[in-house]
Amino acid sequence: MSYIWFMSRTPYVLSEPIKNTLKRDVIQISGELVNTLASCTQLSKAIYKNTQSPVSARTLLRIFKIDGDDHSPSKNSLDLLAQYCGYEDIIDYSNQCSHPKNKDGIFEFQILKDIYALHFAKDKFSYRDPGLFSITKNIVTKLRRDLNYYDSIAPYFSKDPIASTFFIEQFVDYDLLVHHYHKSVRVYISANTKDDKQIFGYCMLYQRAFLTKKVAESKHLIEKINTFQKNLSHHPFILGRLLACNLLHNTFILKKDNKELLSEILGIEKYIPRSGDSYVNFPGFHFVLCDALLQCDLHHEANIICDIALKEFPKAKENADTDYMTTLHLFKAMTSFKTGNNRGFKKHMKIVEDGDFHFQSHKYYTIQKNKFLIDNSLLSAAEKKKLSKTNQTLISQTGFTRFG
Repeated sequence: MSYIWFMSRTPYVLSEPIKNTLKRDVIQISGELVNTLASCTQLSKAIYKNTQSPVSARTLLRIFKIDGDDHSPSKNSLDLLAQYCGYEDIIDYSNQCSHPKNKDGIFEFQILKDIYALHFAKDKFSYRDPGLFSITKNIVTKLRRDLNYYDSIAPYFSKDPIASTFFIEQFVDYDLLVHHYHKSVRVYISANTKDDKQIFGYCMLYQRAFLTKKVAESKHLIEKINTFQKNLSHHPFILGRLLACNLLHNTFILKKDNKELLSEILGIEKYIPRSGDSYVNFPGFHFVLCDALLQCDLHHEANIICDIALKEFPKAKENADTDYMTTLHLFKAMTSFKTGNNRGFKKHMKIVEDGDFHFQSHKYYTIQKNKFLIDNSLLSAAEKKKLSKTNQTLISQTGFTRFG
């Protein structure tokens, strides 16, 4: 039996400053010193868990110069270390290192982290504190304007247990998922071992693989996701994401009937609370499932779930940006049209046109809205041509080839 690390290798020339920075970042993410064979063995396991590609403890021993040898690692080994840190490969990592780090941004983040820590010590469930939410939104908006800044600061907030609650879990960045946000998610998975956080992270990576039509990666990630139990103690958003990923996988990858899974979803739905702390007032379970059900052309089931979301969560508007409510009305407009309720379609589409989608998923839902209008012949020839062109641009920007 042969393994990757036994194959012929070509050393990769990497400057000492970047190599040292990479080693420091790996140590920072692993949270452990890498200075013995035992610690290299643990790191080898962590890298495999994160990347599903092996790098031996002996190779790590040589890279970190623990054995005293002057070792030039292969590109494959360096790629795995870079991926463990949330980058595409060592070239992506090197390119990011060539840009000066935004020291002001990192200092700003450290202050923000201290504010979070003080706030949570007082009231750990007040996620919707207006001051904190406003500060976080401003930081996220600033990050998205400068993607080099985004990539440089991502490791800092991705692994901090408090900051990641705001930056990763609350501000889910669909529009940057393919090119940037997934890096933060990979670091987040490495730093958070609790089941609910692992499920959330792997579901976001599955969404990326699905939207970019990466079948092998989708199969690997759904296996990871399904090692976790469907537990009613998980947050509704997380439980919904787990089920949504399985819906998409059954329909598009396995070409499998969803009858059994739909029955399970409707059974679980009855136990989803309609109010509570930590965004439970918002129908997160229903929100993510409506999205998946519509993509699977399960319009009747989507209509049921969407009706519950809009009618049985009286405090939903108080507990989420109005932009998320706009998306729920888009789902309801789509399900209304597909179930023959033209009056309902017009009513809810009017709300959509008068509102706006959330700034981090604006392109994602605009693509879906435009595609729905185009596919269902709801436009004039000129409008269809214009929206088709718009969608091509948005798909190119986001990397969502699934919608192409």
